[in-house]
Amino acid sequence: MIELPELLLIVMLMVVGGGLALWLLWRMQVAAEPQYYVRALGPPAEPKCPQCGYGLYYAEDHRCPECGRSFEIKELDMRLAQWDGRVLQPKKLQDE
Repeated sequence: MIELPELLLIVMLMVVGGGLALWLLWRMQVAAEPQYYVRALGPPAEPKCPQCGYGLYYAEDHRCPECGRSFEIKELDMRLAQWDGRVLQPKKLQDE
């Protein structure tokens, strides 16, 4: 017959083991999704105005909305942005 202290130890080990298994499953799910890596590294590098440093996502023309300086798309860091002919937008992570 199992005594009470042994039974409590068995239940405690089952709860801790089950929690650890659930955490590992969740962690594997998170690791499989690339956007979590981007979040861990910080916000994406938004294209900035060469003069004042203002973020240019959703700029509708080739002019900084903050300081008014005109810019060319080739001047900007476009690794995480795209120009669709109308507006400067963030790239979707699935496209990379």
